[in-house]
Amino acid sequence: MLNLYNANGQDKNLTTPDPSTVDLAKNKQGKSKTPAFEKYVDPTGEMPTSEFKWAIWYVKHKILLYKMLVGVLIGFSVLTGFYSVWQWGDYFIFGITEDRVLEKNFASQINYTGINQGLAAIPLQVSGTQILVSGVNRYDIVTEVANPNPRFLVKFDYNCFLGEGASTTVQHTLMLPGEARPLGCLGYTENVPGDGTNLVISNVVWERIDAHQAPNIEEWQKEHLNFVVNNFSFTAYRSAEGANAHVIKYNLTNDSIFGYKEPYFYVGLFNNNSLVGMLPWRLDNLRAGQTVEADLRSFAPDLNVSEVKIFPLINIYDKEVHLPVE
Repeated sequence: MLNLYNANGQDKNLTTPDPSTVDLAKNKQGKSKTPAFEKYVDPTGEMPTSEFKWAIWYVKHKILLYKMLVGVLIGFSVLTGFYSVWQWGDYFIFGITEDRVLEKNFASQINYTGINQGLAAIPLQVSGTQILVSGVNRYDIVTEVANPNPRFLVKFDYNCFLGEGASTTVQHTLMLPGEARPLGCLGYTENVPGDGTNLVISNVVWERIDAHQAPNIEEWQKEHLNFVVNNFSFTAYRSAEGANAHVIKYNLTNDSIFGYKEPYFYVGLFNNNSLVGMLPWRLDNLRAGQTVEADLRSFAPDLNVSEVKIFPLINIYDKEVHLPVE
């Protein structure tokens, strides 16, 4: 008990228990009882148990986390420092020399003439000219023309120069990439000299076909211009008056899935693979899969035809020439 007369405030008669003899309270597992913070529940509900656990964990490992962060930053600084030193060394050893070579290349001029020629279109190829009698005092001047460019469509004007200042009417046409066909000044009524007749081409405009529109131009054009000729017949008519109306009949089938508005054709008249005549032929419309019957007349004297070939003059790259899909 408290002794008021003792300076230490203790009663000498009372004995103090020895700590070594004190039996600490133990739980059932024989371990000393310690506060179980993990089981603490805040009666106010302001701090959930999970946040309390993370707070205790953070306080216990705060110094360790700090040391780890410092270590990461030191490692990053060392790596970036080594990289910088390596890059600067590479520049001083090799980069300065490469910069001087690059400056010399910029100072020199490149001749693009050869490059442009490789990318430019090749001129049209013109073969010999034929003069065909198409009727009484009428002549057809036909020239074989080829577009050798696989990706260029060409539009141009043309007329036939007959010499001594005479020429036919200027006409406009086009040729598809890789196309070769006869080009005609048809129905000329004046006398045509045997020599000195030339085809004059002017106002040439080249158009490169986009690879996105037609990756394989040759196959793409075959699919669009798939015309089949069958049931051909030729009837020659002989008359003493000199007007011979020969009858050319055939069926033309549009064997493609594309229809065309007012398609225009050259009909080549051949005898044993030799061109003997040329007729123009225009239709109102030609639908996909449609078959039309052709009944044409030619007044050329002494005409004999064994087959016909169709040369379409259709710009299949122009959307306006296509009929709407049925």
